Amino acid sequence: KLRVRTYIRLEYATEASRASAIVTDLSLDGMRMRCQQPLQNGEHVEVFFPDSSDPENTGSVRCKAVWLQELDQVGRRSYEAGLSFEDSRDNMKRSWVKYVLEQ
Repeated sequence: KLRVRTYIRLEYATEASRASAIVTDLSLDGMRMRCQQPLQNGEHVEVFFPDSSDPENTGSVRCKAVWLQELDQVGRRSYEAGLSFEDSRDNMKRSWVKYVLEQ
């Protein structure tokens, strides 16, 4: 399976909040990201690429949280979350994910 190690700062939104995160790993099925807010298993998450200078290639993608792990960091809580893509093929083709995987 194609997995790409990345370090991309982006934003995500849940029903409750919006925050920034860092994607550390990306594949065709999903992504791993570091975030400050805990996500719930099964929670729906929309992930945005903040640089929308190229909206054709940087559309948001709908995901679902499938696992969460608290990271041991002194002074502040942070989490690593696994998200699976829950979006249509057409939307995925227009998203920032395709753009990153092609780079």
